[in-house]
Amino acid sequence: KSTGPSGDWKTETACPEGSAICGISSKFEQSQQSGDDTAMNGAFFKCCSLNSGRSDATSELRPTVGSFGDFHQYIYCPEGTWAYSFAQRVEPDQGVGHDDTALNAIRLYCRKKDGSGIESVSSYDGAWGNWTDGVSCTDPSAPFLFSATFNVQDYQGILGDDTSANGFKSRCWNGKPGNSSSVYLEGKGTGSLGDWKSEAVCLEGSAICGISSKFEEPEELGDNTAMNGAFFKCCSLNSARSDESAELRPTVGSFGLFYRYVYCSEGAWAYGFQQRVESDQGAESDDTALNAIRLYCRKKDGTGIESISSYDGAWGNWSDSVSCTDPSAPFMFSATFKIEDDQGTADDDTSANGFKSRCWNGKPGSYSNVYVEGKNSGPWGDWKSEAACPEGSAICGITSKYEEYQDSDDDTAMNGAFFKCCSLNSARSDETSELRPTVGPFGTFHAYLYCSESTWAYGFQQRVQPPQGSDDDTALNAIRLYCRKKDGTGIESISSHDGEWGDWGEGVYCSDPTALFMFSATFKIEDDQGISVDDTSANGFKSRCWNGKPGNSSNVYLEGKSTGPSGDWKTETACPEGSAICGISSKFEQSQQSGDDTAMNG
Repeated sequence: KSTGPSGDWKTETACPEGSAICGISSKFEQSQQSGDDTAMNGAFFKCCSLNSGRSDATSELRPTVGSFGDFHQYIYCPEGTWAYSFAQRVEPDQGVGHDDTALNAIRLYCRKKDGSGIESVSSYDGAWGNWTDGVSCTDPSAPFLFSATFNVQDYQGILGDDTSANGFKSRCWNGKPGNSSSVYLEGKGTGSLGDWKSEAVCLEGSAICGISSKFEEPEELGDNTAMNGAFFKCCSLNSARSDESAELRPTVGSFGLFYRYVYCSEGAWAYGFQQRVESDQGAESDDTALNAIRLYCRKKDGTGIESISSYDGAWGNWSDSVSCTDPSAPFMFSATFKIEDDQGTADDDTSANGFKSRCWNGKPGSYSNVYVEGKNSGPWGDWKSEAACPEGSAICGITSKYEEYQDSDDDTAMNGAFFKCCSLNSARSDETSELRPTVGPFGTFHAYLYCSESTWAYGFQQRVQPPQGSDDDTALNAIRLYCRKKDGTGIESISSHDGEWGDWGEGVYCSDPTALFMFSATFKIEDDQGISVDDTSANGFKSRCWNGKPGNSSNVYLEGKSTGPSGDWKTETACPEGSAICGISSKFEQSQQSGDDTAMNG
């Protein structure tokens, strides 16, 4: 804004792929007193990588590489993606009397677990040769790269022509032991010199997510080797969940630090655990008691069983596992530790001695009052305060608090853990389509929440803030769907986000036995009122009912009670034949503090 009237637009420069402007150095002429002042004469800018770090990195792969050159900065796949393919740039044999470089670059291709979000990353693209066709993990049960090995030519001496790295290969897995492929993906066009060197592999539960290329800069008259290899970063395949609902923070001990979170796979929750406990070491010996917890996870149908641990500790034996055995309460939802309080500097501390939890199906009244307590808990300490997941969720992740080895000092090992809860209604196997009615322009969508399997929405209530007079109005703040089975049982309610303002109106429901479930969606939306006028955006919601068959749909709308006065009813969208509404993702604008709030936008 307000650019001066003189001059012409000059040459544009642009950041390289995968980066954006992150710094500025202004060129400025100081005051010339009585002379001619020009003030700012322009600026240079620094570009920074948009993929320069990952919060879920677990280890670094250091395969054998060549001896020339320096490592470039790490470049990473975006969060939530891992390498599944690569291409290499190789200079072909240049013939007798010419300088050969062989491998010049590796470009990793990354994707999400569902196969979407594909993009490529390269730490450095080299100077010579041609890009070959990519090679990829094609087995759905082993979707990501987890190993690294280079074909490297040993040093040829002062008079010999060095090429160093000639090619790259890797293997695929899903992060689980026994699942790794024994067949290597070898880059196309690999040079003919050198030998395959030692392989490095990611830790269990992780896959390649970043690369740092080792490259020798071009020597005008000397012997060029170009790429000498690369190191790689591995990132956890269970480092986040899209359906997190809360964090459990039971009372824990005072020593040590928290490790990174590790999660059950999407669509699975904790149903059992085992603990590693060091037994009483006797008088004058150092006791640590609880050293680790390993959660066991499964899907709702009992399949997909796996185990996760944030840290496995150093001492003691693993106990037999304990688990939720009642089919009506299949998942763990609470956490409490047996903690020995700080014994002071002169006495032996053990801190955490054991863990226990309870089971439910996410519904109030369904939880067990009987604790699932770990076997072989230590003898010291007391059971501390329990923390529990909110309705509709269960434990899905763990971060262990652990004190590192103290050498000759007092060790406590595991001091407890925090846990993540994930929604039990975050996916459906029978989804057919997504309804996208017209919504307001403000805010972002929250995570989808779903009716339980074999239930569908049959009613709703809405939360609406009444007109505030001269104060800020928001109107619609939330929708809560009510779900049931075809026989009318299994009634439950779900909400993607409950908003902050207003009162819940009475529910409205499909009451015709021949039209049991909701199948359409339309919102009353106030259009953007401009900068100086109060916006409310969504003011109300309505739907219609059917049994999934054409000609059976009701022409009478279920309109939410106390709909706001502003706006117009917008475009209606409807489920395809044979389906009904089973999930919701609310679009909500967070509080604008002293600014104009609109709350729910649809």
